[in-house]
Amino acid sequence: MKPLKNNILTVLEQSNLSFKLVKLETNEILNLKFAPSDLFAYQNNLFKVVLVRGEALNREKITEFIQKNIWPLFIPADAYELFKNEQQEELRNITRALSIGDPAANAKKQSNLLCQNMFFLYQSPESDEVLKLQHQSTKNLCNFLLENGNLGKELFKDIQSSARYHFLIKQPFLSTLMLLGFLKSSNHFSPKEIESLFITSYFKDVGMSLIPYDKHEASELTEDDRESLHNHPEYSAQILSGRIPISNNYLDIMLNHHQFYSRLDPNHSNQDSEQAQLNRESLKHIAGAETLFICIFDILAALITPRPYRKAVTLYEALEHIREIMIKDHASDFKHIVLFVKKYFT
Repeated sequence: MKPLKNNILTVLEQSNLSFKLVKLETNEILNLKFAPSDLFAYQNNLFKVVLVRGEALNREKITEFIQKNIWPLFIPADAYELFKNEQQEELRNITRALSIGDPAANAKKQSNLLCQNMFFLYQSPESDEVLKLQHQSTKNLCNFLLENGNLGKELFKDIQSSARYHFLIKQPFLSTLMLLGFLKSSNHFSPKEIESLFITSYFKDVGMSLIPYDKHEASELTEDDRESLHNHPEYSAQILSGRIPISNNYLDIMLNHHQFYSRLDPNHSNQDSEQAQLNRESLKHIAGAETLFICIFDILAALITPRPYRKAVTLYEALEHIREIMIKDHASDFKHIVLFVKKYFT
């Protein structure tokens, strides 16, 4: 039997660790090649070092940890801040040098770091530094993609096939890349308008950061939970207003982008004809074609992206759902979207 003094010291040490450790999310771990510091796991009611600083951290090691129930991993808070700062500095560097070297490799690297920084923004939506970096990097990426042909389409395929990021991070990026391709192909929008709509689309869901993380994983939600999720566009506008250079017109688009999601709610999977009619009536009243396109590509990205509570649907099924929303009052726009989507996914 261990001496009582040693037991007390162990309890105190473990208690101290619990306050000083930060859980690494899966997307953060998948970005690592080596342990940035000693990494811990909680085993047998104790925090134990399972990887020492500098040790290789690859998919095989992660799979081994999961199989042995050595999961999740934790990092000391001070080391986490260093890790975060390094990721952000990498994003600044690649954002400044997008046009130097291989465009596809640069766009892929920048998008991965952009997704990582969006995760940091979800953690700290009040941080002006994180928000400013995210905005500038998003703006640069948009203009880079406008200048480089089909790079946006290649980037879409890379992000869609990646299991690295949570759907909260993944979906707005996918919808925004499709939107960019559609706006560009229409020849009706100036580069400046496309840039503003790209930023609006990509930032439209930051209000989700105010909703507890576990709610996004739940298959059953309370009325209060559903109300919070329904209100996230308002939260997004409040978070961004006055903090990034975006006009009220684009904030209004954010406020209206979530009009037609009742069918995607796991608690409302069988939408009746009355609700479909309400959706069509709502569509008549939202402002402008820009809002319509952001809404529709957001729905399309949501449907083809899997959720913890449902599988992804096929592209055909997604277009069928969009047809129900658009066909009565926006048949011409629906045809243009179908033609674009078929070409985009071919």
